[in-house]
This record gives sequence, structure tokens and C-alpha cells, in this order.
Amino acid sequence: MGSRGDRGYCHAMQGIGAVLIDIDGLLTVSWKPLDGAVGALKRLRAAALPLALVTNTTSRTRASIATTLAAAGFPVTVEDILTAPVIAGAYLADHYPGARCLLRGSGDIRADLAGVTLVGADDPAPVDVIIVGGAGSEFSYQALNRAFGHLQRGAALVAMHRGMYWRTDEGLQLDSGAFVAGLEQAAGTAAEVVGKPAAAFFAAALAHLGADAAHTLMVGGDIENDVLAAQRQGLTGALKTGKYLPGAHRSATGTPDHILDSFAGLPALLEQLPWERHPGMRRVPDGRSASRQHLRLRLQTHYSGNAEGSTLRKTLGCLLADELGIQLRRVGSGNRMTFVTGEQRLSAWMAQNAFVSWAVRDRPWELEDNLIATLDLPLNLRGEQP
Repeated sequence: MGSRGDRGYCHAMQGIGAVLIDIDGLLTVSWKPLDGAVGALKRLRAAALPLALVTNTTSRTRASIATTLAAAGFPVTVEDILTAPVIAGAYLADHYPGARCLLRGSGDIRADLAGVTLVGADDPAPVDVIIVGGAGSEFSYQALNRAFGHLQRGAALVAMHRGMYWRTDEGLQLDSGAFVAGLEQAAGTAAEVVGKPAAAFFAAALAHLGADAAHTLMVGGDIENDVLAAQRQGLTGALKTGKYLPGAHRSATGTPDHILDSFAGLPALLEQLPWERHPGMRRVPDGRSASRQHLRLRLQTHYSGNAEGSTLRKTLGCLLADELGIQLRRVGSGNRMTFVTGEQRLSAWMAQNAFVSWAVRDRPWELEDNLIATLDLPLNLRGEQP
């Protein structure tokens, strides 16, 4: 166990207030607990350190994972677990509402894709989105060729992860990242990846805990998809050795902040680092609870979310509707309103034209109230129709 590089030292000085933990190859192998893992997680629970188990596992629902881990002695509930299928379901609801989706993957995860319209493998009608989950015997030539055909006809490709292999009690096994790369190359398209190492996955995990990246540790066994991906998002990374191929560490795109021989060594590592007790839940001066979100998460919502979750996006989209050729539409049978496929055009416009600055204030809500009262801002605060 140890720290690597100047970056690790700088991050350690920030203090750790929350932990994200991978499951496969870190806590378990083939769902059997690794030595010392149960005891280490119990020590984190006893210390009241906020944590979430984050996994690209796509063969089981989060409820099934929670049940299996609890039966093995791990102190977890379903609320502690975030999976790539859960993130994929939310992503598809936001970016492809009502789309017809064909799922290619191993295991029954439909419960974690609530609200997503899944079509049968033999449905002859056109498909809007190909979803790629985890690898298994379902990835036959016929299944991949059918997905290739839909991509040629304009379907989007959404991958739950890009993992090339995973660790089992029989050794490393080929994962679906290899098939995703093949479909991209053959169809001349780019997959939209929603699981690790996607930035949106880590943003969702931080929001789930009400934590910020600078005070959160990501512990994983995949040097690229777990650790270095988290470090690129501002988290501190800790790599548990043993999962990856022998040359993976030497050819990696960066250096982990910390190295662990096993998950059992995590409590000792945390004792070496300053702790900051759950910074996302501080009290502000007037006694109100601070927002569970922080500036980075709010900006991600504005710049890559949709009009339903961002008054700024809704206002800009309505003002730019003619210029961008987009229209605010009702999604489904409720009151949810987005620009549907126009959200991507709005995001592109914002990336080119919308710039951010900020002011530090002890009581920011007072500044906000004053700005709204004194400036004629074109903000649709009441959500009214244009």
C-alpha cells in the first residue's frame, strides 16, 4: 500500500469525506467475498463515512446485488448501490424519451430500466437505440449482425461500459467493450457510454451521496475505467492491484494516487488521510441545510442535461427555438417538457456561446434574490409556456 506521484499528495491534503467503491474484483470475485473485505466495509460503516458501491455489472439488478452482498455479510442495502443499468435508464429517459430500444446483454436487468421501451429480439420494426450491456453467450454473430444493421439505418449506440474484461474465479473473461469497439468501427459511429469511465456516472454517484469530487475517494480494481477516470473528474483514486493484465499498469494513461494490495487495507489508508465529514451536508449561516449539489453538478445539469431539469436550458431553448430549429415538447403522459432530440443542438450552442463566471459569497441566496429583483433577466422562473 502506498501513494504515487505529486498529485496523490495534493489530493490527500484535501481531506476525504466520502468513498465510492467498485464491487467486482474488489469486494468479491464471482460474488464470493475476498479476504478481509467484509470486515473493512464494516469498519467504514462504523466510522459513519458516506459511501456508495458503484459497478458496471450488467447481469444483475441492483436489488439482486444488494441481496447477494448482504447474504455474504456486507453491511449494504439497495440504496447503497449504483449500477450502469440504473444510470443507463436515467440517461435514456433524458436523451431518448419514448425511443424503441434493443438491449444486447447478459442477464435480466429490465427492472433497472424502468420507463425504457425495450423491444423483442425478433421485432421487425425499426429500432431507435441499441443498448449494449455485459457480455455473455447472447453475443452471437446473429445478434451482433442485427445490431449492426440497425446502426446502419441510423440507430444510436448506447453502451453501459467499455470494459474489455472482468475477473472471475476462472480468471479474466472477455467483456462487451470488445464488441462495442467492433460495432463502432463497422458502423462508423461512436457509442454513448454511460457507465464508468463516463463523467456522468461519477457525477451521478457524487450527487447520490451529496458529496463533492475534491473530498471523495474512488477505490477500484480497473486502472483506467475506475481509478484514472475518477481522477480526471477531480476525485482521489486508489487502485487495488490484481484485476488487470500484467502490462496494463505500465501502459496506463496516468498514475493512481494510491495503491492498495487489497480492499482490507482501505481503512488503514483512510487513517493516513485527513477526513472531512460529509462536506456536502454542511449547515449554512442561517441554519438551513446546504444544497446536496455543488457548482460543478449544477453546471453539468445546465450544459448537458435537459430543459425539464434546468430553467436556464428551457429559457435559452425557447429564445433560440427558431435559430436552432428546436421545439419544447411534452414527453410521455405527464407534464415533463424537453426539447427531445433538440437538446443535443442546444448543448452544442451552449458549449460555443455560454460562458461561466462566479462570485464567492457567504450568503449567496441574498445575492440571487437581489439580482432577480433588480435585473430584467429573461428567465422563465415560473416555467410558463412561451
